[in-house]
Amino acid sequence: MAQKQSLVVPFPLLGINENWAFGRQPEGTTPDAQNVVPFDPIDSRARGGQRWGTSKYFSAQHNGSNALQRLSSNVLSAVDTQVAYTFTQANGVLDDTSWWPCLITFPTASISASYPHVKSNAITLNNADTPGSIWAAAFHKTAQISSGVFEIKADVTLVAASDGYNYAGFISRCATPSFPNFSLSNWMDLRLEMWNDGGTYKFQLSYAGVVTNAWRTATPGSGDWLDPTWWATARELKVRIEGGLISFYAAGTLMEAAYQRGAVGSYTGLYVGFHCWKNDKAGNTVTMDNWTFDNLASESSRDYKLVAVSGGDVYTGRPIELLTLATSGENVLSTTGIVGAQPAFGVVYFCDGVNANYSKWTASTNTVAAWTPDSGALPVSGTQGARYITLYRGRIVMAGLQGDPHNWFMSAVGDPLDWDYSPATTSATMAVAGNSTDAGECSDIITCLASYSDDLMFIGGDHTLWLMRGDPASGGVIDNVSYQTGIAGPDAYTFDPNGTFYFFGSGTVWRMAAGGIPEPLSRNRMDKTFKDIDLTTDTVHLAWDNVRHGLFIFIVPSTEGSTTHYYWDERTNSFWKIIIPDAQGPTTVLAFDGDNPDDNALILGGFDGYLRKFDSSVTDDDGTAISSYVLYPPITMGGSSRNTKVNQIVIVLDTNSDGVVLTAYAEETAQKAIESSTARFVRTLLAGRTRIISRLTGNTIMLRLSNSVDETTWAVESLVVNAEVTGKSRKGHL
Repeated sequence: MAQKQSLVVPFPLLGINENWAFGRQPEGTTPDAQNVVPFDPIDSRARGGQRWGTSKYFSAQHNGSNALQRLSSNVLSAVDTQVAYTFTQANGVLDDTSWWPCLITFPTASISASYPHVKSNAITLNNADTPGSIWAAAFHKTAQISSGVFEIKADVTLVAASDGYNYAGFISRCATPSFPNFSLSNWMDLRLEMWNDGGTYKFQLSYAGVVTNAWRTATPGSGDWLDPTWWATARELKVRIEGGLISFYAAGTLMEAAYQRGAVGSYTGLYVGFHCWKNDKAGNTVTMDNWTFDNLASESSRDYKLVAVSGGDVYTGRPIELLTLATSGENVLSTTGIVGAQPAFGVVYFCDGVNANYSKWTASTNTVAAWTPDSGALPVSGTQGARYITLYRGRIVMAGLQGDPHNWFMSAVGDPLDWDYSPATTSATMAVAGNSTDAGECSDIITCLASYSDDLMFIGGDHTLWLMRGDPASGGVIDNVSYQTGIAGPDAYTFDPNGTFYFFGSGTVWRMAAGGIPEPLSRNRMDKTFKDIDLTTDTVHLAWDNVRHGLFIFIVPSTEGSTTHYYWDERTNSFWKIIIPDAQGPTTVLAFDGDNPDDNALILGGFDGYLRKFDSSVTDDDGTAISSYVLYPPITMGGSSRNTKVNQIVIVLDTNSDGVVLTAYAEETAQKAIESSTARFVRTLLAGRTRIISRLTGNTIMLRLSNSVDETTWAVESLVVNAEVTGKSRKGHL
């Protein structure tokens, strides 16, 4: 009688391996999987599950539906600044030397310069002095947001009579307010609202018209911000914005925090002020005094900005805000195709292969201008310009001239405006080019520039790899690393936090430590897939994800269409197939490292003009269901001549897992089982433990987990089968 055995069937944590015979699948690997990863997003454990989803990094497009062409970032030094104002006027009109005052009467939206009204050294709205439904608002003339972290606060009182409604808060507006042209569509507010609903008091917080929470019923006598009588005495109301996190405080105590990047438009250059309102019910009163605005430097003293090129236009902003068109940033670059961008010394420099399009964006002024050298000339060949750009030893380096494809060009050290290769006085810091130094040009056409450190720069060729050591103006040399592989384009490389160099070339993903030799990372696992990539229609982008500890290999078609990307997890040394909606691309990627953990992400630029990110907190791709599946390794207990009979399957999902479908196949060979479309049985599994009684029999048994339900995810803890060897092999049957 056959001996029954309990077999632990582990999730294939070593990923996809497509190189071996169907019946000799390497242990721990799978012949096929899609949108699954070894470390599940539910609890980040090495057990297997559906991958993370994608979500919008910003809530809106920045340049309509134009595809993103390039993402970059720039870091400035940030310092604390403060503007404080105490309303000292005893009675009358607000001081217009410090404020742009506005009054908007509800509902006609008429404006008067005679308000806001100051009474007893505070902004005061009440029925005696300001009858009717009144909005009072003003912008301070010198309070302008200049950092990504800021606070606005004031001492506030709120009194609401029966059916009374009022609020107090703060406002900001793009561009100079230029009173009286106060546009309702060009501002945002952050406020605390009080409503006396027939004797039942309620409170609500909102920003830019978005309610952070539903009306909360007051708790009279509680002595905190939900106590209506508590606000009869002036209390400090404060709003803090940092990295998209909007937090409201009352007398130093947190009331509510909401994360909403970009919901209130761009903060760049905003003026700020206050905003109060009351309706016409008798007894309503709102006061405000001791208004203070603080631009705050983060603990790192960094003020970081994102730069995006879309449709040839340059957009900029901080992670907490929507990106907006930079000054003179329209129509400065090619509207389609690859754009090179390199931050250096508070400026981002652009090239796109067109001589006339060399441009630069200056962070301090948020202005785009022509990149015009003070001396020498930028690399040109007729109407052509350079296509590739990087920074090495304080020099801007460019290459990729179609009319001079073997040459490379460097600015002077620390001066991207000096391109004079023959100055009157030569020095070790002067501008240099391949054809003007002993280091020389590359024998292969240059396809990529990858600066590794202050002393090493990789130069990718079509089928060669080179390494520049030192400064070519001071004895630096270029050594060959490989005559067998090059780098397949300007974005087909990246580095991990340890400095390991990854690149794609000759149908292989390579890994290389400084001073080492290239190691074929994907060889003997993904050879067929990567050899079949068509570089005449697709480009390859590599990006390292610090959050997920792995390498992404993005295969980007020239126009929106179906494609498959790949992810290599460093922790398990495994490759996985990733498919996201066509419109999400990505067309360009940026590993962004900000101060706030919520901002740190691998940002994906889309064909549809949106920026998105991989997000472990969501279970779909920005509204599109994730189709995930994994084939477990074949179960062939009896070798090629005898059958396997599965009597029982016990599978355990995470207790927080959504449902997943188990499909079983039984065929006469491993290949037929792997490729089979004839399921022997299908079961929907729920969270926790599921036991299935089975009579599944065949030479090879295949088990498949899958899910395609929107807003669901899954993680598998274990899978055990009870099986035995039975009669001679024939076609699988139940």
